[in-house]
Amino acid sequence: MENNITPVVDGHVDLLYFLMGNDCIKNKKFTEIEHKLFSQKAFTSADVSFIVSAFYCPDQFNGQKTSSDFFLFLLDYYDRYIDGLVKITSADDIGRCCGSKKKTGVLFLLENADSLVDLGVDILKEYAFGAVGLTHVGKNRIGDGNSIRFADGLSRKGREIVKQIDAVDVAIDIAHLSDPCIKELANIFSGPVLSSHTGFRKFCDMPRNLSEDHMKFIVERSGMIGVSVSPEMLSSDKKAGCYDVFVHIDWFVQRFGHECIGIGSDFGGFNIPNTEIDSYAKLASLKTMFMEHGYPPSAVADIMGENWCRFYGKILS
Repeated sequence: MENNITPVVDGHVDLLYFLMGNDCIKNKKFTEIEHKLFSQKAFTSADVSFIVSAFYCPDQFNGQKTSSDFFLFLLDYYDRYIDGLVKITSADDIGRCCGSKKKTGVLFLLENADSLVDLGVDILKEYAFGAVGLTHVGKNRIGDGNSIRFADGLSRKGREIVKQIDAVDVAIDIAHLSDPCIKELANIFSGPVLSSHTGFRKFCDMPRNLSEDHMKFIVERSGMIGVSVSPEMLSSDKKAGCYDVFVHIDWFVQRFGHECIGIGSDFGGFNIPNTEIDSYAKLASLKTMFMEHGYPPSAVADIMGENWCRFYGKILS
């Protein structure tokens, strides 16, 4: 990268959800916002090369028209209020964002794809979405999320949608999918896969987190896993700091290597704060922890951002 800058890339950020849910900054231009977590200053001062911004569609809107109306509303809200960020639509855009401190880029991820049943998958390419999560935690017209206790696989329509996504070269995010849906997806989808924001069941045994079989599936596809900083996904007692994030990543690296792992903070999308990592500036402590535990600089750079650059660079090529 230019100027020897180590890119910091966040594979899952709830930027829209956070901005829309805070009255003091709602309906303000992004360049007008001063906030320690989300602002131009917060991004540039922490050398954030790009973020993957989730377009989160709550389960309450699932169903014909309501989900598509809400998704279109999110697209409109972004166009109205999110300025100052470089919209990433190509691999060249990623290269430019990761080689300069001047501009932070943004890539789109759809979280809960129920609306695609009505809108069609071409809207993903029209707005340059890099990835799509088929469900949130509940049931929709595509399949079951990971809060469904007795979950089934994909619906008939869901299987059609998956095949259409396969044809337009967009990655599928399994972060909120139920185990039966993930198993079926592995058999019918040939494209890139990821889990954008997660923890591991080894340390926090909950359906929301990845099992070792899920990790093997992603690694075999040369996919990506973003480890969240949310205590709810890191620890069974819902208390976590920098070391807990490190432990999840280090455990993965010891088994699968460092090429398919990165940060998927879920900043803006959780309520219980991480005691040590509550902003992008604090990610520097995680980088230091890797170095103190003997990680070579190249591996640290991969985990902090380069892996995401390569993953999405391939998709957008």
